[in-house]
Amino acid sequence: MIEIKNLSKTFKIESNKKDQTLFSHVKSILERKTKSRKLEVLKNISFNVQEGEFLGIIGVNGSGKSTLLRILGEIMQPDKGEIKIKGKIVPFLSLNMGFFESLSAKENVLLNGVLMGIDKHFLLKNMDNILEYTGLKGFRNVPLKKFSKGMNMRLVFGVARYAQGDIYLVDEMLRVGDKNFREKCHEFFEGVRKKGKTIVYTTHNFNDIEKYCDRVVVLHKGKIVYDGDPKKAINFYEKITEKRS
Repeated sequence: MIEIKNLSKTFKIESNKKDQTLFSHVKSILERKTKSRKLEVLKNISFNVQEGEFLGIIGVNGSGKSTLLRILGEIMQPDKGEIKIKGKIVPFLSLNMGFFESLSAKENVLLNGVLMGIDKHFLLKNMDNILEYTGLKGFRNVPLKKFSKGMNMRLVFGVARYAQGDIYLVDEMLRVGDKNFREKCHEFFEGVRKKGKTIVYTTHNFNDIEKYCDRVVVLHKGKIVYDGDPKKAINFYEKITEKRS
């Protein structure tokens, strides 16, 4: 379902160093001096994901997990490499793709749902159910800029679960909200898995990795350092963290 070959992504980070004196500050503005550095997030990685596979991706913070999912979800573009995807992608990502902070929860449900290919009339008819499911019914007219990160992610889940797709990208979504909501997330993805859908899942929760994943890729400093059995992948990850400490 997914073929990735020689994928790389680099970010350019710029920073202006401001001195304390007024003269130095004005001088820096006039000269427009900036310092920049390059951060290689993904370095020439290649792997495939089979139809119906539940693939886990683990790694320490900054290893490139979320960047990889955002590239697969076409939220950002790689610098180089090839990606071939067969089927429709449904993203359950912490980055609220298609959501706007100035709009209310209800307005974002409609906008994001339509962008995912969900019928507008269906969304309007099921608006109360969607918001009640996420525990946000009392916030339907509140703009997203007043929502916490957890509330935003619950709203993402509430909409995306109605989208019909072949490949589901999941970034820590199974840890959203309280115990009851997490159970809803687990039930949903269990159902998706039983239907033979393909799931790519990034997380730090190794209980979920062992419970759900058929295979696990370990990313470290932008490179694939292990690809295979979930338990062995966790052991490999733990060895990496031991060396870092």
